[in-house]
Amino acid sequence: MVLQAGAGTGKTSTLGLLAATTRRRGRYLAFNKDMADDASTRFPRSVLCRTAHATAFAAVGHRLAHRLSSPRQPAWRIGQALGLRAPVRIGDHEISHRTLL
Repeated sequence: MVLQAGAGTGKTSTLGLLAATTRRRGRYLAFNKDMADDASTRFPRSVLCRTAHATAFAAVGHRLAHRLSSPRQPAWRIGQALGLRAPVRIGDHEISHRTLL
């Protein structure tokens, strides 16, 4: 089930009431970690409360962990690796790849 409504309209409360009436497992996808943490105190243990990012990381993150923990690269170096070595013109502005710091 997907419940879509505006802020403060009672989405979490409604889903919490529904979750309390069943023994089935469920997932609650929150916009941010604070919302997921709050929801986990309001839902039964049968409902996994996470952010969409945490759900994706749990599914495939182990395959990408070596890339995610590598040293940070400045934007200009990434641009250089992608072949952006010459300045780029955007409107009246000419932007050097070194400007992307």
